[in-house]
Amino acid sequence: MKLFLYCKEKDAERILQVKYLRLSIPNKMNDPFELLGQTELEVKRPDFDREMKESKLRRIFYRDLKRVGYPKSYAKFQKELEKNPDFFFDIYKTDVPLTYKVHIERFLDDLSEHFGFLCLSRTNSSILMWSHYSEKHKGIVLGFETTKMNIEQKHLATVEYDSNRIKIVPTIDPDHKRNEKEWEKLIRRKHLDWKYEEEVRMYSDRYRLTRASSER
Repeated sequence: MKLFLYCKEKDAERILQVKYLRLSIPNKMNDPFELLGQTELEVKRPDFDREMKESKLRRIFYRDLKRVGYPKSYAKFQKELEKNPDFFFDIYKTDVPLTYKVHIERFLDDLSEHFGFLCLSRTNSSILMWSHYSEKHKGIVLGFETTKMNIEQKHLATVEYDSNRIKIVPTIDPDHKRNEKEWEKLIRRKHLDWKYEEEVRMYSDRYRLTRASSER
């Protein structure tokens, strides 16, 4: 697949000379709402029931209850959970959206520490992109063959455009494997207004991609 990078002339010259591409930092994207997802979650009872079946998540929920003054032991908590799940579900509905907001902030910070993005386009003839990213039509568009780039195909994501933020249902455990899949959804979503970019996004655990094959 051939993808294109719109850039200033001096940046294009540097890329062609050193054969390196510098990646953008996730928490410094053009759109400040990008990667945020939907912050107001509709927490449903099946989500609660599923999570309470996992001992680790159940213990995390109990730990959070203790922090706000829940006085009983873990054993008594489990018995009460079985007898009166509605009571604890009401608490859970309040806890998860707040926890999510903390997790998404943490996610963006962690992502910015370890990953970078290279934002390319499937088109080399967008008037808007020539204006926005190539010095008002005075710059250059570089073409790259993705099969010759030093990046795994699983890190190549075609961006999906939608006017609504993507909905995420995270667990109350920030390190849970299901959360990783939810975060991947964020990486692939941008607002509909950006559709003209026809973006394909590469992300890597390094801040540079090396030995890229390029042409003007």
